[in-house]
Amino acid sequence: MALGFYYFDHLFSSSKTEFWILEEPIFKSTKDSADYARAQVQFKSLITDRTKFDAIDSLMKVIQGIRQRGIIGTRKVYSPSPGFTQYQGIN
Repeated sequence: MALGFYYFDHLFSSSKTEFWILEEPIFKSTKDSADYARAQVQFKSLITDRTKFDAIDSLMKVIQGIRQRGIIGTRKVYSPSPGFTQYQGIN
């Protein structure tokens, strides 16, 4: 499951709306969420050291396991892109 940002400069051909969408995982439990976050931090610290292939491989298996059994879906979080003017700010 890939998580990431999507940028839409035009929602419809006539729209001038610009916003970011962040897809966040929805975890089955708080334990799955904490384990996933912990594994991600460890992975990021190990990925720069290319000599620790066994540790990286083990963490990838842990992350994949949590993705398969601990993530039940995703939710989209919409936020304005830089430079977006909100309607309330036009007064």
